[in-house]
Amino acid sequence: MSSLDAVRARFARNEGLPFADILTEASIQEALNEHGVTHRDRVFSPVTTIWGFLSQVLSEDHSCRDAVSRIIAHRAANGMQHRARHRRIPSSLRRVLA
Repeated sequence: MSSLDAVRARFARNEGLPFADILTEASIQEALNEHGVTHRDRVFSPVTTIWGFLSQVLSEDHSCRDAVSRIIAHRAANGMQHRARHRRIPSSLRRVLA
Protein backbone atom coordinates (compact mmCIF):
# COMPACT_ATOMS: atom_id res chain seq x y z
CA MET A 1 0.00 0.00 0.00
CA SER A 2 1.44 3.37 -1.01
CA SER A 3 1.60 6.26 1.43
CA LEU A 4 -1.17 8.03 -0.52
CA ASP A 5 -3.35 4.92 -0.23
CA ALA A 6 -2.69 4.84 3.51
CA VAL A 7 -3.67 8.52 3.87
CA ARG A 8 -6.75 7.97 1.72
CA ALA A 9 -7.80 4.96 3.83
CA ARG A 10 -7.31 6.88 7.06
CA PHE A 11 -9.40 9.83 5.89
CA ALA A 12 -12.05 7.60 4.31
CA ARG A 13 -12.80 6.10 7.73
CA ASN A 14 -13.58 9.55 9.11
CA GLU A 15 -17.28 10.36 8.70
CA GLY A 16 -16.86 14.12 8.90
CA LEU A 17 -14.35 16.42 7.29
CA PRO A 18 -10.93 15.06 8.25
CA PHE A 19 -9.11 18.08 6.88
CA ALA A 20 -10.85 20.37 9.35
CA ASP A 21 -8.37 19.26 12.01
CA ILE A 22 -5.29 19.66 9.83
CA LEU A 23 -6.12 22.56 7.54
CA THR A 24 -7.81 24.85 10.05
CA GLU A 25 -10.49 27.37 9.32
CA ALA A 26 -8.15 30.12 10.54
CA SER A 27 -5.36 29.10 8.16
CA ILE A 28 -7.72 28.93 5.18
CA GLN A 29 -9.29 32.26 6.11
CA GLU A 30 -5.84 33.83 6.41
CA ALA A 31 -4.93 32.60 2.92
CA LEU A 32 -8.22 33.89 1.52
CA ASN A 33 -7.61 37.29 3.11
CA GLU A 34 -4.04 37.42 1.76
CA HIS A 35 -5.40 36.91 -1.75
CA GLY A 36 -8.26 39.38 -1.35
CA VAL A 37 -10.97 36.74 -1.65
CA THR A 38 -14.33 38.02 -0.42
CA HIS A 39 -17.48 35.99 0.05
CA ARG A 40 -20.91 36.15 1.57
CA ASP A 41 -21.94 34.28 4.69
CA ARG A 42 -23.29 31.01 3.31
CA VAL A 43 -23.61 27.41 4.50
CA PHE A 44 -21.02 26.38 1.93
CA SER A 45 -18.37 28.98 2.68
CA PRO A 46 -15.00 28.77 0.94
CA VAL A 47 -13.62 26.96 4.00
CA THR A 48 -16.39 24.34 3.95
CA THR A 49 -16.06 24.01 0.19
CA ILE A 50 -12.31 23.35 0.43
CA TRP A 51 -12.78 20.77 3.20
CA GLY A 52 -15.60 19.09 1.26
CA PHE A 53 -13.60 19.04 -1.96
CA LEU A 54 -10.54 17.50 -0.31
CA SER A 55 -12.75 14.94 1.39
CA GLN A 56 -14.42 14.11 -1.94
CA VAL A 57 -11.11 13.70 -3.76
CA LEU A 58 -9.72 11.30 -1.15
CA SER A 59 -12.89 9.30 -0.56
CA GLU A 60 -13.44 5.99 -2.29
CA ASP A 61 -16.87 7.18 -3.41
CA HIS A 62 -15.83 10.52 -5.04
CA SER A 63 -19.49 11.53 -5.28
CA CYS A 64 -20.89 14.95 -4.49
CA ARG A 65 -23.54 13.24 -2.36
CA ASP A 66 -20.86 11.68 -0.15
CA ALA A 67 -19.06 15.03 0.18
CA VAL A 68 -22.28 16.80 1.20
CA SER A 69 -23.02 13.99 3.69
CA ARG A 70 -19.59 14.54 5.24
CA ILE A 71 -20.24 18.28 5.49
CA ILE A 72 -23.58 17.64 7.20
CA ALA A 73 -21.93 15.14 9.60
CA HIS A 74 -19.20 17.67 10.40
CA ARG A 75 -21.76 20.40 11.08
CA ALA A 76 -23.83 18.08 13.30
CA ALA A 77 -20.74 16.96 15.25
CA ASN A 78 -19.91 20.61 15.91
CA GLY A 79 -23.42 21.57 17.02
CA MET A 80 -24.33 23.40 13.83
CA GLN A 81 -27.57 22.85 12.02
CA HIS A 82 -27.70 22.07 8.34
CA ARG A 83 -30.16 24.38 6.75
CA ALA A 84 -30.98 24.31 3.11
CA ARG A 85 -31.06 27.81 1.79
CA HIS A 86 -33.69 28.55 -0.77
CA ARG A 87 -35.08 31.81 -1.92
CA ARG A 88 -38.25 32.69 -0.14
CA ILE A 89 -41.31 32.18 -2.24
CA PRO A 90 -43.55 35.22 -1.90
CA SER A 91 -46.70 34.50 0.10
CA SER A 92 -48.83 35.76 -2.80
CA LEU A 93 -47.31 33.09 -5.06
CA ARG A 94 -47.81 30.39 -2.41
CA ARG A 95 -51.50 31.30 -2.21
CA VAL A 96 -51.87 31.06 -5.99
CA LEU A 97 -50.06 27.72 -6.11
CA ALA A 98 -52.06 26.28 -3.21
